[in-house]
Amino acid sequence: MKNRIFQFPAIALIVTILLTAASPTAEAIGKPIHQAPHITGPVHTSGTDIIDAAGNKVRILGVNSSGMERGEGNEWNAKDVSPDHHFWATPEELGCPQSYDVTAKAGFNTVRLNISWFSLERNKPTKDAKGKIVHDWNTKFITSLDHVVNEYTKHGVAVILCMYQWHWSPLFRDPDYFEHGSGMPFWLYPDKKVSQKDAEEQFAFDKNPIFDGYTQQDGFLDAWKMVATHFKGNNKIIAAEIINEPPHHDGWKLKEMYERFGHAIQSINPKWAIVVDQCHKEEGLPKKPNLSNMIYSIHIHPPGWDKGKDDRPSGKESISKELAKSRSWNVPFYINDFTKFGGKDDFEPNMSAMMRYCKQNNINWTYFTLQPVRKTSLIKKDNKTTVDDLIKVLQAGF
Repeated sequence: MKNRIFQFPAIALIVTILLTAASPTAEAIGKPIHQAPHITGPVHTSGTDIIDAAGNKVRILGVNSSGMERGEGNEWNAKDVSPDHHFWATPEELGCPQSYDVTAKAGFNTVRLNISWFSLERNKPTKDAKGKIVHDWNTKFITSLDHVVNEYTKHGVAVILCMYQWHWSPLFRDPDYFEHGSGMPFWLYPDKKVSQKDAEEQFAFDKNPIFDGYTQQDGFLDAWKMVATHFKGNNKIIAAEIINEPPHHDGWKLKEMYERFGHAIQSINPKWAIVVDQCHKEEGLPKKPNLSNMIYSIHIHPPGWDKGKDDRPSGKESISKELAKSRSWNVPFYINDFTKFGGKDDFEPNMSAMMRYCKQNNINWTYFTLQPVRKTSLIKKDNKTTVDDLIKVLQAGF
């Protein structure tokens, strides 16, 4: 499915203004069946449990927030009518100013806020006269990121910052989901003739460095260090997810990369938890990274809860397998990305079964996604009201 939300930014701007005056918040979604327990940051892990600053055992029960990870580092432009979305966007710019209120009043306690390296650093770094790396951080994006973080946390919602990639970079396209990918900057690939596979391998295996002795991973880590420094001491941000859904490449030392990045982030913000995401294939991360305060996460998009299809396993099979892995590592287990599944007419029994299983097995989760970038989003694309039957299914899993 192609995402067309960015094709009509002028209309979106008008909708934003109207919705600011009359947002469908608590009235639209009704009183929550359950309220997810509030998370008081910072958090720390204790075996497979997450403990907050108040000493309470808590679960991450939330949603993904989309828009800030998109584009080519350009700020929102209501006059851009290109079918390619060249810009990142706040919830307000997506026509969804009610996002913060909906998240809180639906009872969710966490938002997984997706950002990207390209949004943070739209221009290639330079070197000064002494050979020191000089970054030109995107101050307009950072200002907007401050706003989004502050709005969610002001509403009592904890934040997980995730450095997102989807199809690696806006340089690459996926017609099944979005007009373009997101994540890695264009300037890593000056001739723009590289394949997605080659681009991923350049990053994984330290090929095509940005400068001699300064690899693409070094640049990515500097982006994380900047974010960690900018939000230093902000305990309402409870975790950093190093990279979304890393692609699988034989020989990529993903464990070692996670350890390097996690230690660097925690040297700046020692109280942040570190989320390590499963590779596309299990063999990409067979051993536990040596990190403190670590949470293990996966994505899941099954055809059904009890039934698989073709070579796709059932939801129960996939989750139980990775749950066993997290328990063997003695760390919390987190499903950071899943959508409505099981078919249009029978999603409720399928997802209700998943919610019961997660509740029974102390599994953390964030639904993808809040804003209407997919048909399965919690806010509808056409009229920006909430999908109440889906929200109620999720609420039953608190």
